[in-house]
Amino acid sequence: DLVLRDVVVAGRITKAGQPVSGVHVEVRVREGGGATSMWSGPAPAAAMAPAGGPPPLRTSSREDGSYELVVFSPGSAHIQLEGGGQLHLPRYVEIPDVERYELDIDLPSTTVSGIVVDRASEAPLREAMVGARRTDGGKGAVVGSSGPDGRFALSVEAGEYSLEVRAPGHAGASLSLSVPQDGLSDVRVELDPGLVLMGRFLDEAGRPVAGVTVLALTADEEVASTDSQ
Repeated sequence: DLVLRDVVVAGRITKAGQPVSGVHVEVRVREGGGATSMWSGPAPAAAMAPAGGPPPLRTSSREDGSYELVVFSPGSAHIQLEGGGQLHLPRYVEIPDVERYELDIDLPSTTVSGIVVDRASEAPLREAMVGARRTDGGKGAVVGSSGPDGRFALSVEAGEYSLEVRAPGHAGASLSLSVPQDGLSDVRVELDPGLVLMGRFLDEAGRPVAGVTVLALTADEEVASTDSQ
């Protein structure tokens, strides 16, 4: 039997004490630390939203930074935050068995910023995936991307990180960073142009085979993939 005990989770999203609007908040609850995870994407959540009430499981912060949503059960919760062009470090909280739970979230004001370039031409690389993963015992990763000028900026907490960068047509790179409270600027990441592997998939009769997923795994387990045409 599945017993639903709705809990309204509400609060404000701030950064350095100032309200932040447009931050997407998604809550995933695991009852009692078990394997059952209850969560929903935008379409199901919209379909399940009660008339005139807070939306279930996912919402966005308002102009004053406030947000309000409903979870279907108390328990251990994983809170994912996305806004300002990045996926923020997740929060882990215990939602009590109450009708309403107040949870204010202050986003980190420490910033890691820099540029991603092609090592050979020094041209800036746009839309490179830039992720900062904690290596000092903290959980989760901050993920963003470079802009048209190759520049990126991530809001993080002070600590030790592995900065992992990937861009189409290039080999990836990882840098170890020690981020102080006042942040880091002008981090330069140079990516080598990647090599292109080409070939054809044929069946036993020599006919072309479409739709085969091809994975290339490097020695450090970096994966590149594509599909046959």
